[in-house]
Amino acid sequence: MNTRMLVEEMYQSKLTSPENAVAALRSDSSIALGMAMSQPPALLEALGARAEAGDIDALKVYYFHAEEFLRKSLLRYSLMGRI
Repeated sequence: MNTRMLVEEMYQSKLTSPENAVAALRSDSSIALGMAMSQPPALLEALGARAEAGDIDALKVYYFHAEEFLRKSLLRYSLMGRI
């Protein structure tokens, strides 16, 4: 098996859904976000959905500049107090 195939196999084995990716975060966790492309929309939406459902709260989010998808996912008024 060549190296390229091993890398592709490893990559495929690590793929997951946004929901599974944020499932490990617990209430009272802290996350830090970079700017622009460092704010992945799918992960932010999945995390916002968990907060909306009451699965997570007291989440501390550190960021410098909120892009549109951060404002529409985690920084919604309806999530104030949970995030």
